[in-house]
Amino acid sequence: MIQLLSRVAHLLALLFAPKLLVPEPSEADGVLALFGALALVLPILGSIALFRRYESLESKVAVALWALADIALVSQAHFTLANGVPLLRGFYIAAPPVWAALGATLATLAAQHLGVSFKNKRAGAFVITVAIGIFIFRDAHEYVASTRAQWFRTLDADPAHEQALLALADDLADPASSQRLEACVSRRPDACVCRTIRAERAVERDRFPLALEEIQEARCEDTAWKTRSATVRALSLALLRRYDEAAELLASTADDPSNKARRLLTSALVAHGKGQTEALDLARQAAAAGAGRTAELMVIELSIQRNQVADAQTELAAYLKKHPDDPPAVFNAALLTEGQGDYNKTREAYHRFLRLRLDPEQSRTMGATARYKLAMLAYNQGALDEARNSARKFAESYPDDPRKDSLLTLVGLAL
Repeated sequence: MIQLLSRVAHLLALLFAPKLLVPEPSEADGVLALFGALALVLPILGSIALFRRYESLESKVAVALWALADIALVSQAHFTLANGVPLLRGFYIAAPPVWAALGATLATLAAQHLGVSFKNKRAGAFVITVAIGIFIFRDAHEYVASTRAQWFRTLDADPAHEQALLALADDLADPASSQRLEACVSRRPDACVCRTIRAERAVERDRFPLALEEIQEARCEDTAWKTRSATVRALSLALLRRYDEAAELLASTADDPSNKARRLLTSALVAHGKGQTEALDLARQAAAAGAGRTAELMVIELSIQRNQVADAQTELAAYLKKHPDDPPAVFNAALLTEGQGDYNKTREAYHRFLRLRLDPEQSRTMGATARYKLAMLAYNQGALDEARNSARKFAESYPDDPRKDSLLTLVGLAL
């Protein structure tokens, strides 16, 4: 009841200043609820008092309109809450009876208190009041009609507003919304939606430890994102090769159709980690279901590992059209080129990969392998000077790589 009355008070205020106030309140407030109760009771009691005193037509109309306004305010406060839309969306239903009731009340008072020199004072008071309401509506019409704009305005006021976060989840997944997510977790460090989206974005950037760290901070037990959060956690565990934990968590998570792609990708990773043959098929299903670049890259890598060269080339060509400078894809392209036996093209492919901007993990794994392969390719071609130059760069860049000593010995640079 407190929440409903708080929303009634807030909605009534929005009818007079829709662009100044937050379109969806954050929490129920006892004081605001009191104002809501008074807003429902006092106008209708006042109009009844006017009717008893003056018994005019406009006073009768005012009583009826205030009763209708109360119904509209309560119904819209409840409707918007139940349907997960901003409270301001109730403007269209609540504004007409409220402004009409206010106009009828002022018409009653004008008839009794304005002097005889005022002609058409009843109609004038009513028309002026309703005109003000119409002006307010026209000024705010585009804003009132845009649920999305209202949710963004709500987030501006409360970066961790759960309903707004749920409504704008797709927008917040865009990298341009990083500041909003940062503001959200600063306001509420365990915000489910914000932490889950940040974890998903960390997965997309191949920052798997960060993804797990983010999702472990999320508190989603009693939220609409409980299943999604658990699925992202399972995926993060699988990407970190904690396959048993991932499989156990996935098995205990509800099979929500909206999380199908993540579930398939997690299953593919677990199957691959356990050496199961269905890993590639599951990865293909995950990619088809929209699991994103991680699934698409997995399909390419597994196809290469299983020597399905034609399939890998087809998948890779399609992927590179969308992500021409994605390091894992460019690295896999170099591997496929190497398999064709063309030294010059292979050499250029690995150099192209090394010219990309690599993160530390990509440099440690794929970057080291690319430099090692350049040295071996040159050595096998008999280009000893080039092989030694590549070996030196490899040793300088990756002094702790276990392949360093054997490579230096092979090209004649061992100490």
